Amino acid sequence: KARAEFAKAKVSKQSFVATFKLDKDLGDALPSSLMVPISNDDTKRLKTLEAQKKSWRAAEDGLKFVSGTADHASYTDSRKQALDVRVLAFGDFNDDGIEDVIVQSSSQGDGGHTSFQGDPLVLTRKTADGPLVLVKRIPKG
Repeated sequence: KARAEFAKAKVSKQSFVATFKLDKDLGDALPSSLMVPISNDDTKRLKTLEAQKKSWRAAEDGLKFVSGTADHASYTDSRKQALDVRVLAFGDFNDDGIEDVIVQSSSQGDGGHTSFQGDPLVLTRKTADGPLVLVKRIPKG
């Protein structure tokens, strides 16, 4: 479904995500929607955090930047999970003239034996210094 979403992308007239970087500050910039829920309790907690417009750092206790490139970054949290974020695409995916970015997160726990992948997320900013906000989830499958 993500590829179908890429095909719908339009050229944007304006961008507030052009300076988007995967770095140590990303945990504060991204919405809590990036959290990969692995239980029903996590799903309930995520819905609460999203309603409160909390950051990804608020969703992942002890979030720490490990390393990153232009399109991939690795983090860890207090549970010693490996958390990865990938940039999948830039473009106008909701036809509002403003550039969006599609990112996807994943987590590995239990020494790498258990892996979970989140839905790709379309994120945008409406102003240069505004927060990154969730436009929509792209269901996997």
